[in-house]
Amino acid sequence: MFEPGYHSVEVNVGYYTQVLGLGRKPEDTNVQDLWSPNGDFSVSIGALNNFWRSVENFYVTPSQGGSSVIWAVSQAAPMRRMHIQGDLWFFQVNWPNQDAGYASGGFTADTYVDGSINMGSQQQFATRNCDYDRSQYGAWSFVHVGDPNSPVAHCSNVDGTPSTPIDSTPVIREKPYIIIND
Repeated sequence: MFEPGYHSVEVNVGYYTQVLGLGRKPEDTNVQDLWSPNGDFSVSIGALNNFWRSVENFYVTPSQGGSSVIWAVSQAAPMRRMHIQGDLWFFQVNWPNQDAGYASGGFTADTYVDGSINMGSQQQFATRNCDYDRSQYGAWSFVHVGDPNSPVAHCSNVDGTPSTPIDSTPVIREKPYIIIND
């Protein structure tokens, strides 16, 4: 748990780990770098073993030679109430070889991304009430609910991202979150 304020740290979110910002809003708690990297760069492994982790209620300002947060995950790895400065990648690429193993599923809600979200090798993913410049790439199946810049509906991975946009979120019961009082 991080109290409100700026934290010049790199947070690598691993197995069985939940990382929480304790501010009233994501911008109250700023971490320099936050990521969940691939477990392996082989195509058959990639991020397929990256589950049972979560992060919520942070403002992230990436520093490591780039403008991206990497959240290469597969199932049981939600990201909620975040503000990402730059782009958000739901997979990881091994530069310069451009290898990226598969990632298989995730959920992101109530997240504002100053740049784009990049699905990359994700096989399926759901976003809800997220705001980003655009969503790009992706392998198989994506659902965007209540995201103002969702990609257009497309049902194959040829000539577009396979996605199902739903204009608004009719009813939700949001997960409670923890804050710290003075």
